[in-house]
Amino acid sequence: MKNFVYDPTLALYLPLWQKDSPTFMSSDHYGHLVTRTGAVWTSQGHSLDGVDDSFLLGDPASLELGSSPFTIEVVCRRTETGRADRILGKIAGGWVSGSWQLYFETDDKLYFADAAATSVSTTETFAANIFYHIIVSKTGTGAGGLTITVNNILKATGTCIDFGNSPDNLYLGRLETSGYFKGLISEASIYLRAFNVSERTNHYIAAKRRLPWL
Repeated sequence: MKNFVYDPTLALYLPLWQKDSPTFMSSDHYGHLVTRTGAVWTSQGHSLDGVDDSFLLGDPASLELGSSPFTIEVVCRRTETGRADRILGKIAGGWVSGSWQLYFETDDKLYFADAAATSVSTTETFAANIFYHIIVSKTGTGAGGLTITVNNILKATGTCIDFGNSPDNLYLGRLETSGYFKGLISEASIYLRAFNVSERTNHYIAAKRRLPWL
């Protein structure tokens, strides 16, 4: 399990392989209330059906990414390609200040899109039924200010804006109105700082030790 005492920048930690209740608290020092809809617990995380399963985290101020550096870390497995599988994000009917999302698109590439509706994507496509350790890290707003790493390999770099604060709810496994994830999500985390290269490597190694199916 992660050590929360020595990392006050950990704003969210959801070890879904440990959480089997319809509502539960996140395992970070904020203790966010999480409401599960439909997803089924397994020993490797929660299985989502791609139709109406998701997790609602509301709109707490501590989970606003704003203008600061951040890191999003997710371990997940898709069960079908060719789908728009939304992993984590804050966006409702349209893009507003503070909107963002992490997702697989129908072309099977991995994307991160910001409030300006600009996106950074991988050139590589991702198969179904394989667990992926995903890290999205923002160091700044210039060129190369956002990176996407998968299984400790840098897959994409691009430019990211400062978000501001979004009035939308944060969802895991869907957007506010559509785009449900079909597959299994083991963990999801948000840090209010950027990871450097060695931290990305260390987190990947730690995840493989913590999650033997990765």
